[in-house]
Amino acid sequence: YFLTLDEPMNNITTTLGQTAELHCKVSGNPPPTVRWLKNDAPVVQEPRRISFRATSYGSRLRIRNLDTTDTGYFQCVATNGRKTVSTTGVLFVKFGPLVPSAFELISVYTENAPYEVKPIFIAIAQYG
Repeated sequence: YFLTLDEPMNNITTTLGQTAELHCKVSGNPPPTVRWLKNDAPVVQEPRRISFRATSYGSRLRIRNLDTTDTGYFQCVATNGRKTVSTTGVLFVKFGPLVPSAFELISVYTENAPYEVKPIFIAIAQYG
């Protein structure tokens, strides 16, 4: 009978809208069951967005379409009735870099300028 944490959990820094995968690499006999916690509370699966499943190496947690509120400490707790092991990783979701394609340029022209037309550009940042 044994239960081993094969590798510490990975930390992830990524941006809004991306997908993150956290891996819980454990092995044991009997095979362990794995629970996922975020900031000490059970992770709640959301259809097509947050899911976890057993894998050959333990368990994988996948979060799609990341939001900044997904940032937190993620812990996997594996137990096989004889022993319990756990590991914690940090997921940090930040706003993406502002790139020109994320800007919408709107040119506004003054109508009461008889001699010259002055373009005014307003940049609207769009996240996503």
